[in-house]
Amino acid sequence: MKREQRIQSLISFISHEYLEDQDIGLDEFTPLLQYGIINSVTLLSLLAFIESDMDVRLNASEIQPNNLSTISSIADLCAVMEARSSLKEPS
Repeated sequence: MKREQRIQSLISFISHEYLEDQDIGLDEFTPLLQYGIINSVTLLSLLAFIESDMDVRLNASEIQPNNLSTISSIADLCAVMEARSSLKEPS
């Protein structure tokens, strides 16, 4: 999945699931943790969405505030994890 697709998918999911489709100007640089959009409760559904929609499984060690602070940082983390996963797959 391309970065822009990831970002749009995350924006749509977060807007719909956590913001009830309210337009708050959510973009890839909105501070999700600072604004309380992502918290310990919403994190579980976000991780499930990433795994199911983007086919990316995040390691527990990667679930850190700096990796979840913005949609951009989440998209970048997914790209890294996807790349690592493809390196481990047999040819």
